[in-house]
Amino acid sequence: MLNLIDSTPGSSVMLSKDLFVYRDRQHLVFLRKPEFEETEVFAYIHPGEKYETDSFVLSSEFVERENVQFNNDSRVEYIDAELIADELILRNWHPGDWFIPLGMKGRKKISDFLIDLKVPVYDKKKVLVLESEGKIVWVCGLRLDDRFKVTDSTNKILKIEFHQKLTQQSNE
Repeated sequence: MLNLIDSTPGSSVMLSKDLFVYRDRQHLVFLRKPEFEETEVFAYIHPGEKYETDSFVLSSEFVERENVQFNNDSRVEYIDAELIADELILRNWHPGDWFIPLGMKGRKKISDFLIDLKVPVYDKKKVLVLESEGKIVWVCGLRLDDRFKVTDSTNKILKIEFHQKLTQQSNE
């Protein structure tokens, strides 16, 4: 474990069958191994539906333009519902996935985006994306794809929210 102090961020050591320590950028972080492994697809979501697990809630509802309230809360976004399919996919992000972050012109790999946000390596696996017809609509709770933003010509608006639930592990 002492070798982790001088190792590169992201290195880890198993201390027991369910406890490990990660080398974060400036700290050693002790974590219990999750009871579940990464899931490829969590759900197929239809706009206007809610999806809930033990660790998060994703909800969506159609709203009128006068009820749109833009703010700095990245857990709540508004999208142009005419640009998405009737069925969305909620899944883990994969290496190589890219999107166009809101306000940018060019595309960015999600892995680079998470590095820029300084998301700890042990939290990166928890990041989910909402996908429509092979395009990332939203890096859930973090950033909307610019291609799906509400504009003056938007007629149908979908409000989406993503909230992670506090778990016992994060309270320890």
